[in-house]
Formats: sequence, structure tokens, C-alpha cells
Amino acid sequence: MDFLLERGRELIALEVKTRSRVTSDSFTGLKAIGELSRVRRRIVVYLGNRERKTAEGIEIWPLSTFLDRLANGLF
Repeated sequence: MDFLLERGRELIALEVKTRSRVTSDSFTGLKAIGELSRVRRRIVVYLGNRERKTAEGIEIWPLSTFLDRLANGLF
């Protein structure tokens, strides 16, 4: 996990990858931190182009999606 962002009393865990592919090994830290009660979202940002969500609820966003949501206040 690269960043732990605090929004009010909630936490957002963020992992940034410089690859165009991610595998389940890419977010081991996010799986572990998800057990903390204040963590509401876990997000992986990567250089690929497909947005998806894992069975564990980890969101996987292309960098372009992350930047767009950040710029528009949707993150």
C-alpha cells in the first residue's frame, strides 16, 4: 500500500502500480489492511485501461480514471 488517505473518520487505501497489468499479488497489502474497521475503500491505480473490482472489493482503476475522478471531485 502506497497511500492511506483520511476523509473524516474513514480511510481510503491506495496502491499505485507502474505496470499495465495487475495480478492478485499486486495488492497483498490492500487485502491485509482491509481488515481495519475504518478502511472504507481500497483502490489500485495502474497503467492499464480496464476498470474492475475484485471479489474482495478492491477497486482497480486505470490512471486516466483516477485522474479524471480526482479532477472532478469524484474521489
